[in-house]
Amino acid sequence: MRFDIVALAKQLNLRLAEHNRLHPGAPVRITPAMSRILENDPDYIPYRERAIGKRQRPVRNPSIRKLAEIASALGTTVGDLLDEPWPVSPAERLVLVRTVAVIRRLIGERRS
Repeated sequence: MRFDIVALAKQLNLRLAEHNRLHPGAPVRITPAMSRILENDPDYIPYRERAIGKRQRPVRNPSIRKLAEIASALGTTVGDLLDEPWPVSPAERLVLVRTVAVIRRLIGERRS
């Protein structure tokens, strides 16, 4: 199996947008490691251009440690970032758990 850095970058970009949409008061700060991965996504628009003298090549093989740090900051898993087959992300599961709790509370109120 071959590692697909573009797919990782696209998934990271998607999860970053999702997290920031769900938590507008606490957006995730894009770290240098995140930025170097995101530069592999053709749809990624950086917040600012890098200075020419400081420009680095996009990362091609990020470490598991960096992926774990990024996943933790986004409230997801490394498997989710690598797009491993799992039906819902941890953030989506949290939304589902909260939704079920609200439904249970509403059903409980109607029975009373």
